[in-house]
Parts: sequence; C-alpha cells; structure tokens
Amino acid sequence: MPTLRIRVAILVISILLLFTSIHLCAAFSSEDFHVAIVSKVYDYDHYIPRNPVVFKPGSTIKLYLGVENVNINRAAAVDFVVIIKDPKGYVVYGKVVSVSTLSYKDKIYKVLKIDIPDDWIGGRYTIDAYAFDVLNTLPTQVSYNDLYYKILYSGETSPSISTIPRKEAPYVEKKLNFYISKVLPIKLYIFNEKLEAKTLPVGVSNKLKVSILNPTDIEAKTTVNLIVDGKILDSKDVTISARSVKVVSLEIPPLKGGTHKIKVYANHAKYILTQPIVISPLIYDGNVVLGKILNGTVVYSPNNYVLGSAGISSENNLSISEALNNLNTSSLNRESAVKMLTNILAYVYTHNKYKGIVNVALLKGSDSRAEKILPILLDIIKKESHAPIRYVGVRDEYNLKDVKVLFYVGANPKFNVNLLKQFFEDNGTLICDNPSYWTTYKDELAIKLSVLGEWNPTTPQSLYDSYYNLRIDKGIVVKISTITEIPTKFKYLSLEVKGPPGTGMPPLVNVSTPINITFEVKNFGTSGKKLVEVAVNGKVVFNKSIFLKTGQSEKITFQYIPEKPGSYRVTIPGTNLMQVFFVKSKTPVPISTPIRKPERKTGALIVALSAAILAILIIVRIFMRD
Repeated sequence: MPTLRIRVAILVISILLLFTSIHLCAAFSSEDFHVAIVSKVYDYDHYIPRNPVVFKPGSTIKLYLGVENVNINRAAAVDFVVIIKDPKGYVVYGKVVSVSTLSYKDKIYKVLKIDIPDDWIGGRYTIDAYAFDVLNTLPTQVSYNDLYYKILYSGETSPSISTIPRKEAPYVEKKLNFYISKVLPIKLYIFNEKLEAKTLPVGVSNKLKVSILNPTDIEAKTTVNLIVDGKILDSKDVTISARSVKVVSLEIPPLKGGTHKIKVYANHAKYILTQPIVISPLIYDGNVVLGKILNGTVVYSPNNYVLGSAGISSENNLSISEALNNLNTSSLNRESAVKMLTNILAYVYTHNKYKGIVNVALLKGSDSRAEKILPILLDIIKKESHAPIRYVGVRDEYNLKDVKVLFYVGANPKFNVNLLKQFFEDNGTLICDNPSYWTTYKDELAIKLSVLGEWNPTTPQSLYDSYYNLRIDKGIVVKISTITEIPTKFKYLSLEVKGPPGTGMPPLVNVSTPINITFEVKNFGTSGKKLVEVAVNGKVVFNKSIFLKTGQSEKITFQYIPEKPGSYRVTIPGTNLMQVFFVKSKTPVPISTPIRKPERKTGALIVALSAAILAILIIVRIFMRD
C-alpha cells in the first residue's frame, strides 16, 4: 500500500495538471474527418449521399459528421462546429455539438438536422465544418488512475473527462456546398431496353420496353418519347419515385417494308452502359473495369451482380430461400446481372482466345450465399445466350488446373494472389464481384496484384458490344419485310359456357337443353387459315377452319345439346382454357314397387283347352254324319 507521502505527491501532481490543463494528445488528421450531406445513415461511414444537394426553402438538411482515430487512453472528446454562409457571404447558421466517451470507441459520428427557413434566398451556400480534439489527456488519465482509490474511499465509480477550450485545441476543417432553389433538378438514366421483335412482316405492330432509373432523393417526372426514323410515334408521361426504377412500354405501330431506326428520348435523362443493380435505397452503378495480369485477366465489378441478381444488398437480411425465389423470378436486377455477366464472359472468351466449353468455378472464401446463387445465375446465362460455360463448383487456389474463369464474390480481396500466379500464367480470368455498397477495393486489388505485375484496368467499349448491344441511343435497327417470316399464330383469348336464364354459373340444366359455348381467337402471326376445335369430355364437338388477318380476332358461338345427366367439361385442345356445366333429368324417376304376379297354372290350362277342342271335333263329326 503506498505511503502517505507518495499519495500526497500523486495528489499534488494531479492538482497541478488540472490547473495547468496540460494537453498532450496526438490530434487526428484531415483524412480522419468525414463530412457529407446525406439522405440516410446506417452507421459510421455507412451513409447514402444526398443527390442532388439542392433543397427547397422549408426542407431539412441532414449533415453527417464523423471522425476516427480519436481515442487516447480509453477516452475521447470532440467538438463538432458547423457554420453556414449564404450566397452573399453572411453567416446564417451556427451549431456546436460536443461528443465524449469513456471507452475504447475510436470512431464518433453525429447527424445534424438543419431546418431551412422559408426566407433563405436562392443560390449556393457554403458549409464550414470543424472537428476539434478537445480531450485533455493527462488529467483524464489521472482521473482513471485515481479511480481505484475513489471506489475504495468515496464510492465514486466513474472517471471524469477533462477538456480544453476550443481555441487551444487542434482541429481539422472541411468545406462543402449546397444549393437552395424552388425548382429541383432531375437526373435520370435510361437502360435495359428490350424490343419485342427485330424482324417483322408488314402490318404487325411492335413494342419497346425501357427502364428509367431515378437515382435522386426526390420524386421525378419525365416524358419518354419513342422516335422512329426521326418521328415521334409514341409518348408516355411517367412519375418515378426516389431511388427507384420504372419500366416504360412504348408502342411501335405497323411500319412499311425496309429498315427502320428506333430511338428513345426522355427529358433530363441520359443513357448508361453499365447495367445497375437497384435494391432501394441502394443503387450499385459503378464502372466495370478489367485488365491483363501475366497471361490472364482480372475483372473488377463494384455492382453486386451475383448476389444483387437475387435481391441481396449490403443492408438487407434476405434468407437464402427468399433470394433463390427472387432469382427464379424474372426481375430487372436479374436481367441486368445476366446482361453484364454475359458480356464479361463473352469479352474474355474472345480476347483470351478460349476454345470449346470453359469451366467456371467460385473461389473458396467467397460470400457463402454465392455458392447457391452463382450456379443458377450461370445456368440462366447459358439458356439465354448459349454461352459455352460449365460450372464446376467451389475451388481453392490449389485446384484450378481445369478452370479458366474464376469468380470471387466478397467485400474485400481476402484471397492469396501469390497462389493464383499459375492460374494467371495459364490464361485464367478472375472476376471480382463486390457485394458491398460502402466500399470499393479496386485500388487495394491493384496493390495486391502488383506482386505479379502491373494491372492497368480500363472499361473498353467492346465490353458492351460483346454479346448484348446495350446502347439504345445509337439506334435499334428493325427490319420490316414483305416476305412472311413468322407463321400464322392463333391464340385463344376466352371460353364461356352459358345456359338459359336462371340456370346459374356454372349452368345446371335439364337433359336436351341447349348450352351456348363461346370462345374468342386472335391471330398474332401472319394472315392465314387455321382449324379451331372445342371438346366436351374429351370428345371434339366443334371444328371449323377460319381465316384471320394479322391482329384480327373473332368470337364464335355454337350450341351443344347434352343427352344424359351428369357433369360436362368443355376444353379447347392444346390450351389451359376449361369450363364446366351440369345436366339433370327432366322429371324425377319414381321409386318402383314390385307387383306380385299370380302363379301360372300352365298344365291345367292346356288340359282344359285340349278337352274343349276334342268336344268341338266330336260335335262337328256327328253333324257331318247326319
């Protein structure tokens, strides 16, 4: 136990330190201070930036303030100071937020909400944000040192944080701007175009679908125009919610024979080549880059194509069963992933001069959910594009001899690059798909690869022309031919069964009561004649050859008379259309009572008849004698 003299000395030193406010701490750097105008914050440095940084009077600004490397000896104290100046340089807002902690927490953040008054003028505003390191380290440390004796003798259980005035504290500063306007700007993207048919006969209409992405935090309205050979042939007004996608369908009327160029134009919109993954409110839309390393290729995608195709983002907790259900249902995210990964595979197949069926594997250490999703995604790619690929499962760095394309799905490159040297020397391709919204590891990947050689990634235009042509802005060529190139195609649209009034639905009728059967058929192909049929209980009861022009439909009604009671099923062979009706007897059938018949005395009757005949013959003979 310390002597009284030692304890007094410690107390004197503590008092001197408190009075002199000695501040010996290593201040954080400018790189440790993060400031952003945001729309949503999840955690430290995990936020969605506001887009655009334009506000209407009366709205609210969310300002993120974060600083790291602030902890000294299990304590931190930071003052955030925010000053806003208007377009004329006048200070119109000021706020101080003090944050302190007695823990090992080394990252501190605050979200400051700033309400914009209605009288603020329009224009550019400047935010000056400061972070002051106000921790007085030694007195705080002395408080920790004295805590043992405070607990023993006074019952105090908490140390105290000592701070210094801001004018004596080191600080870092960041500047950023925002704008106030009564009219908010709109920035939209067009992508994912899909034409119903690229070769058609004369007289057939067509349809074009495009996706419009609103990446901003405000609702957007725009007009989408379909332009064919320089003329607007269809126009749609659409409203798109913040950070979401809308699919717009445009009608192309029948065109004359020849070649036609189709374009789509939307107000405040431009075309994007990289297909985005949108899992609101997160939008993955970074550039895909690739480059050579040794004899092979490394592709980096920040767009979460593998997991995003099934709707998995950095901020949702989808179960693998939910994700697989999403993947088995056609969606914009699945379509975007299929297009981009098909293009990537087609590009490396061509430029690396692969031949035959190429084995594709998932690198061990990837996100475990990719083990379930990637095989299904590759199977979809094979079915849609006939890609010459074969999935061979999860492989580690030591088992890649028969593998040409290797997927790595992860938020950072945890794999051992040195162990992949032979893979790259054998002309292998590594595709790194980053499922994280918050971080990108392109630069870190370049540093890791530097032990094998220099990696200079680019985004070549030919990447987007490898299989799918994603650039609708340069025009889609549609051929309209006078020669029939698609067959006559009848499609049944409806089937109805009706009895006389009052017989209900489905009808319940008496035997021999006529039933009206009506169906509609339409020709979606070339003008022509086809046989149409209707069956009742599996037996064809109506057939007729009818002629329909392209796009023409016809309703046909005929009568069927049931002859027996029971249930009847009406179907159109080759379709799923079906109706039923029921038939009963006209009058109830009475229950018969057996009638007892008299016993037949056949033998006695014969004897009596024989005797009568004999008597008649005798009488006749007597008369003849006389």
